[in-house]
Amino acid sequence: MKPWESAHLSELESLKGPGTLRWSPGRRRFGITAFGINAYTAAEAGQDVVEEHTETTLGHEELYTVVAGHATFTLGDEGDPERGLAEIEAGLAAKPDTPVLLYHLACLNSRLGRLDVARAALDRAIAGDPKFAKWAEDDEDLVPLRVAGES
Repeated sequence: MKPWESAHLSELESLKGPGTLRWSPGRRRFGITAFGINAYTAAEAGQDVVEEHTETTLGHEELYTVVAGHATFTLGDEGDPERGLAEIEAGLAAKPDTPVLLYHLACLNSRLGRLDVARAALDRAIAGDPKFAKWAEDDEDLVPLRVAGES
């Protein structure tokens, strides 16, 4: 017996999840009982691959890895940007010059009308990683900055 086993995602059992989700419970295939290990897939670009939830409602923490394509994760829901802001600020307290966190800090502050804070965070994000200048060109969250003539 090998000390490890592998499988291609297409070899895992695939079950219908909520909405458009496809759920593949890897723990079943490998006999894992100490923790969950699952794969979520979408048939088409733009479909959800994880149902909307918080770790608080599920009672556990999760780790997500994008194996193919790309995904967008949100911090806080659309109705609670302050909660998302608190999460980003906690991340920045640990890693103050992380460009992606600074970028999302700019986005949330822009949505909240805090344009000076948003501009400063966006400038720092771009200084840390110039790709964020391109992202900022059409990001809907940064419309208030562009409308104010500051983007």
